[in-house]
Amino acid sequence: MKWIKNTGKFILKISIILLVTLSILELSYRYQWIDYYSFEWEYQNPKTETKPSSEKILVFGDSFSAEPNSWVNQLKKDSNNFLIFNASIPGVGPETFNLLMNERIDEVDPDKVIIQLYVGNDLYDIKKPVNWSEFSINRNLFWTFSNRFRVLNFFNYRMGQVSYDIIDTVDVKTSKAFDSKFYSTRTKLFIHGDNHYPQNVISLSQRKLDEFNRLIVYLKKMEETSTVPVYVVIIPHCAQVHTFYRDCYLELGADIQSELSKSNKWSIHLSQNGFNVIDPLFYFRELEKNGERLYFENDPHLTELGQKELARFIIKYFE
Repeated sequence: MKWIKNTGKFILKISIILLVTLSILELSYRYQWIDYYSFEWEYQNPKTETKPSSEKILVFGDSFSAEPNSWVNQLKKDSNNFLIFNASIPGVGPETFNLLMNERIDEVDPDKVIIQLYVGNDLYDIKKPVNWSEFSINRNLFWTFSNRFRVLNFFNYRMGQVSYDIIDTVDVKTSKAFDSKFYSTRTKLFIHGDNHYPQNVISLSQRKLDEFNRLIVYLKKMEETSTVPVYVVIIPHCAQVHTFYRDCYLELGADIQSELSKSNKWSIHLSQNGFNVIDPLFYFRELEKNGERLYFENDPHLTELGQKELARFIIKYFE
């Protein structure tokens, strides 16, 4: 019996040490005592000569904005009126942007700030989709703890794992024709945990309103931090844009409405809360009607054409 008691004491001590260590790391992350994303910042913003009389724009975004052929880099190439600074990081959302806002604004002193949102997963970044009946115990435990200790998401990201410990074995952005076997593993995971995805985030169902309201809180904090105009770019989910993608999601097992919505709930709610919204949804729909494929067939990200058209839409908005 004595060894059981000693083992229990040892486990308790280790648990306390781990909890204290995790709490300290969490504080350092939330207050950015060190710049956790300095590598991404330096990589996205190599030293360049300042363009004369150009407006400085600071961009916060996720993988849509951080990719090499992103709309942000298209803006850098296509417009002489803007000097772009890219603070985008794959796999993060407004909660992380809010942590970095002060330091990035101090470094850049921008004339405008753009915050890029993505309808497909920004609410899942705020609250991981724990589902004990569908996901493994390990996944649910990790997501439960990472909903409270955000630094765990950083470590997961830094270890080179694509978001929720998922790595696609096939490059879904190069496999052209839609095939449910090859579609983005992360997306199939969302559908597996909730077959109403992506309808619940597109329509802002009652179960997602709490997360959306938290997103608005983060955006308001960023707006208060900035002394210059803040603009919110909403990248729509592909299933909002054309029935081709909607039908793909039906084949993946998603319970999604049969007709495309005539409005964008995200855009409406953000506008009602006083934000400057840049919404390319209906522009994208017109392009898709003409046979243009703006999204990959096996991944919900924008193709190179989609990125270029988004950049063109944003340039037109400002110019």
